[in-house]
Amino acid sequence: MGVVLKTKCSIGSPSTAIHSRFWEYARVTRNVICFLVSILTALTVLAPAAARAEALTYGNSESFPITFYLYDWCSNEWVYVSGTLHANYHVTINGNSYHVEVEDNPQGVTGLGLNSGRTYHGTGVTRYSFDSGPGLTISYVDNFRFITAGPDNNYMVHFNFHLTINANGTVTSVVDNYTWSCK
Repeated sequence: MGVVLKTKCSIGSPSTAIHSRFWEYARVTRNVICFLVSILTALTVLAPAAARAEALTYGNSESFPITFYLYDWCSNEWVYVSGTLHANYHVTINGNSYHVEVEDNPQGVTGLGLNSGRTYHGTGVTRYSFDSGPGLTISYVDNFRFITAGPDNNYMVHFNFHLTINANGTVTSVVDNYTWSCK
Protein backbone atom coordinates (compact mmCIF):
# COMPACT_ATOMS: atom_id res chain seq x y z
CA MET A 1 0.00 0.00 0.00
CA GLY A 2 1.49 3.34 -1.05
CA VAL A 3 0.77 6.70 0.48
CA VAL A 4 1.09 9.88 -1.54
CA LEU A 5 1.13 13.16 0.32
CA LYS A 6 0.91 16.41 -1.61
CA THR A 7 0.85 19.98 -0.41
CA LYS A 8 0.33 23.09 -2.47
CA CYS A 9 1.00 26.55 -1.09
CA SER A 10 0.98 29.94 -2.71
CA ILE A 11 1.04 33.60 -1.78
CA GLY A 12 -0.35 36.53 -3.68
CA SER A 13 1.53 39.28 -5.44
CA PRO A 14 2.56 42.46 -3.63
CA SER A 15 1.37 45.93 -4.42
CA THR A 16 4.19 48.36 -5.12
CA ALA A 17 3.51 50.04 -1.78
CA ILE A 18 4.56 46.97 0.19
CA HIS A 19 8.19 46.65 1.20
CA SER A 20 10.16 43.82 -0.47
CA ARG A 21 11.47 42.42 2.82
CA PHE A 22 7.87 41.69 3.79
CA TRP A 23 7.53 39.53 0.68
CA GLU A 24 10.87 37.89 1.31
CA TYR A 25 9.69 36.99 4.83
CA ALA A 26 6.28 35.99 3.41
CA ARG A 27 8.03 33.59 1.04
CA VAL A 28 10.07 32.14 3.89
CA THR A 29 7.01 31.97 6.16
CA ARG A 30 5.01 30.24 3.41
CA ASN A 31 7.80 27.69 2.98
CA VAL A 32 7.99 27.04 6.71
CA ILE A 33 4.20 26.69 6.97
CA CYS A 34 4.15 24.31 3.99
CA PHE A 35 6.94 22.35 5.61
CA LEU A 36 5.12 22.09 8.94
CA VAL A 37 1.83 21.12 7.24
CA SER A 38 3.72 18.44 5.29
CA ILE A 39 5.26 17.13 8.50
CA LEU A 40 1.96 17.05 10.36
CA THR A 41 0.22 15.35 7.42
CA ALA A 42 2.98 12.77 7.11
CA LEU A 43 3.00 12.06 10.83
CA THR A 44 -0.79 11.77 10.98
CA VAL A 45 -0.97 9.41 8.02
CA LEU A 46 2.17 7.38 8.64
CA ALA A 47 2.34 7.17 12.44
CA PRO A 48 -0.27 4.37 12.89
CA ALA A 49 1.66 2.20 10.42
CA ALA A 50 4.97 3.01 12.12
CA ALA A 51 3.61 1.82 15.47
CA ARG A 52 3.21 -1.63 13.89
CA ALA A 53 6.44 -1.70 11.89
CA GLU A 54 10.14 -1.62 12.68
CA ALA A 55 10.70 1.52 10.59
CA LEU A 56 8.67 3.27 7.94
CA THR A 57 10.06 5.54 5.25
CA TYR A 58 8.39 7.69 2.66
CA GLY A 59 9.94 9.74 -0.13
CA ASN A 60 8.51 11.92 -2.85
CA SER A 61 9.73 14.30 -5.51
CA GLU A 62 7.51 16.88 -7.15
CA SER A 63 7.65 20.09 -9.13
CA PHE A 64 5.15 22.91 -9.11
CA PRO A 65 4.84 26.33 -10.75
CA ILE A 66 5.66 29.51 -8.84
CA THR A 67 4.96 33.17 -9.63
CA PHE A 68 5.55 36.21 -7.45
CA TYR A 69 6.91 39.75 -7.47
CA LEU A 70 10.22 40.55 -5.82
CA TYR A 71 11.79 43.93 -5.19
CA ASP A 72 15.46 43.70 -6.13
CA TRP A 73 17.33 46.14 -3.89
CA CYS A 74 20.47 45.73 -5.98
CA SER A 75 18.98 47.13 -9.18
CA ASN A 76 16.16 49.08 -7.47
CA GLU A 77 13.24 47.64 -9.34
CA TRP A 78 10.31 45.26 -9.05
CA VAL A 79 10.82 41.95 -10.83
CA TYR A 80 8.08 39.57 -11.99
CA VAL A 81 9.32 36.03 -11.24
CA SER A 82 8.02 32.74 -12.64
CA GLY A 83 9.24 29.21 -13.12
CA THR A 84 9.22 25.84 -11.40
CA LEU A 85 10.16 24.83 -7.87
CA HIS A 86 11.41 21.25 -7.51
CA ALA A 87 11.04 19.62 -4.08
CA ASN A 88 12.28 16.34 -2.58
CA TYR A 89 10.71 14.99 0.63
CA HIS A 90 11.85 12.15 2.86
CA VAL A 91 10.19 10.96 6.08
CA THR A 92 11.39 8.18 8.41
CA ILE A 93 9.36 7.02 11.39
CA ASN A 94 10.97 4.58 13.78
CA GLY A 95 9.08 3.83 16.97
CA ASN A 96 8.45 7.19 18.60
CA SER A 97 11.06 9.13 16.61
CA TYR A 98 10.53 11.04 13.39
CA HIS A 99 13.01 12.36 10.86
CA VAL A 100 11.88 14.60 8.00
CA GLU A 101 14.03 16.19 5.28
CA VAL A 102 12.87 18.53 2.53
CA GLU A 103 15.02 20.14 -0.14
CA ASP A 104 13.76 22.40 -2.87
CA ASN A 105 15.41 24.40 -5.60
CA PRO A 106 14.28 26.67 -8.43
CA GLN A 107 14.40 25.21 -11.93
CA GLY A 108 14.06 27.48 -14.91
CA VAL A 109 13.10 30.37 -12.64
CA THR A 110 13.46 33.67 -14.46
CA GLY A 111 12.43 37.22 -13.77
CA LEU A 112 11.64 40.27 -15.84
CA GLY A 113 12.64 43.70 -14.50
CA LEU A 114 9.49 45.81 -14.70
CA ASN A 115 11.45 49.05 -15.27
CA SER A 116 14.61 47.94 -17.08
CA GLY A 117 13.37 44.89 -18.99
CA ARG A 118 16.41 42.96 -17.68
CA THR A 119 16.28 39.20 -17.46
CA TYR A 120 16.99 37.67 -14.05
CA HIS A 121 17.81 34.03 -13.21
CA GLY A 122 16.82 32.50 -9.87
CA THR A 123 19.13 29.92 -8.32
CA GLY A 124 19.72 28.44 -4.89
CA VAL A 125 18.51 25.76 -2.52
CA THR A 126 16.26 25.57 0.53
CA ARG A 127 16.68 22.76 3.09
CA TYR A 128 14.52 21.84 6.06
CA SER A 129 15.01 19.09 8.60
CA PHE A 130 12.93 18.01 11.56
CA ASP A 131 13.88 15.41 14.18
CA SER A 132 11.81 14.42 17.18
CA GLY A 133 11.84 11.87 19.97
CA PRO A 134 13.16 12.43 22.50
CA GLY A 135 13.48 16.16 22.12
CA LEU A 136 13.03 18.20 18.98
CA THR A 137 15.38 19.73 16.40
CA ILE A 138 14.26 21.93 13.51
CA SER A 139 16.64 23.42 10.94
CA TYR A 140 15.90 25.65 7.95
CA VAL A 141 18.45 27.08 5.50
CA ASP A 142 17.55 29.18 2.45
CA ASN A 143 20.12 30.42 -0.07
CA PHE A 144 18.44 32.38 -2.84
CA ARG A 145 20.31 34.17 -5.60
CA PHE A 146 18.84 36.40 -8.26
CA ILE A 147 21.41 36.95 -11.00
CA THR A 148 21.32 39.58 -13.76
CA ALA A 149 23.79 41.45 -15.97
CA GLY A 150 25.85 44.34 -14.67
CA PRO A 151 28.07 45.04 -11.68
CA ASP A 152 26.62 44.70 -8.16
CA ASN A 153 23.20 43.65 -9.51
CA ASN A 154 23.15 40.10 -8.15
CA TYR A 155 20.71 39.86 -5.23
CA MET A 156 21.90 37.29 -2.65
CA VAL A 157 19.69 36.18 0.26
CA HIS A 158 20.72 33.83 3.06
CA PHE A 159 18.33 32.81 5.83
CA ASN A 160 18.92 30.16 8.47
CA PHE A 161 16.90 29.09 11.47
CA HIS A 162 17.66 26.36 13.98
CA LEU A 163 15.84 25.29 17.13
CA THR A 164 16.77 22.52 19.56
CA ILE A 165 14.59 21.45 22.48
CA ASN A 166 15.90 18.68 24.73
CA ALA A 167 13.87 15.75 26.09
CA ASN A 168 12.99 17.81 29.20
CA GLY A 169 11.36 20.52 27.06
CA THR A 170 14.15 23.05 27.57
CA VAL A 171 15.20 25.17 24.60
CA THR A 172 18.95 24.61 24.29
CA SER A 173 19.67 26.31 20.96
CA VAL A 174 18.06 29.01 18.81
CA VAL A 175 19.61 30.56 15.71
CA ASP A 176 17.75 33.04 13.49
CA ASN A 177 19.82 34.85 10.82
CA TYR A 178 18.73 36.76 7.74
CA THR A 179 21.18 38.55 5.45
CA TRP A 180 21.13 39.90 1.93
CA SER A 181 23.75 41.55 -0.24
CA CYS A 182 24.49 42.81 -3.75
CA LYS A 183 27.41 41.26 -5.60
